[in-house]
Amino acid sequence: MIQEIRADYDRETITVYQAYDKSIAIPAIKNNRFEKPFSFNRMTWIKPSYLWLMERSNWGTKSNQEYILG
Repeated sequence: MIQEIRADYDRETITVYQAYDKSIAIPAIKNNRFEKPFSFNRMTWIKPSYLWLMERSNWGTKSNQEYILG
C-alpha cells in the first residue's frame, strides 16, 4: 500500500487545510488559535491536499465551509 501526505512543509512546520464557518474561523484568525465554538472533541478529516479541499468545499461557497484555514 502506498501512503503519502500532501502538505506544505519544512523542517519545523506542516501546513494542512480545513474549511470552517465564520463563527470558528474569525476568532481563530483574530487570535491565531482555535477558540469556542471550536471543539477538539469533534472529529474532522484533514483533507489530503489544498485543491481537494477547495473542490469539496465548492471553492469556499458551501454552507459552513466559507473560510479555508491553513
